[in-house]
Amino acid sequence: MNKMITLYECISGSKAYGLATETSDDDFRGVITPNDFSYFFGLDRFDILQTPKTIIDDIEFLSLQKFVSLAFKCNTVPLELLYSPEENVRACNPLFKKYFLENRSIFLSTQIYNTIRGYSFGEFKQCLAISSRDLGEKRKLSIEKYGYSVKMLLIVFDYYIVELNR
Repeated sequence: MNKMITLYECISGSKAYGLATETSDDDFRGVITPNDFSYFFGLDRFDILQTPKTIIDDIEFLSLQKFVSLAFKCNTVPLELLYSPEENVRACNPLFKKYFLENRSIFLSTQIYNTIRGYSFGEFKQCLAISSRDLGEKRKLSIEKYGYSVKMLLIVFDYYIVELNR
């Protein structure tokens, strides 16, 4: 695959939400597209590019096609990108701003309630360490110290705020 064009990039994770500690890593998410005709004609394809877990920073970029597909399903990843505060945006292509950010409300539907409810339930299970998902070292330490993951508890709390405002 040839050079990538960054359409949008922003800070995500704990630093985006004011939950960072001195040991927090940097998390970045974004949308990219290859500068390659074979990609546009469907001859070449990718969905997500991300750094290996051994790298300190977490970087995840969605292909434009994957981004649009997930956004129409009210997936939390593209919605987080679309509604990131301006101070968290590191790069924004003018066409992405015009067609996606300025029209972000077209991706919202009543389906978002079920999406966030399902996501929060999964995070709640992870918060109490009853999920089969692999927990990171920091979350394991938090569970050992407090009996639950503080970070996951905040995510679950966010769900209940949405629930109360429904």
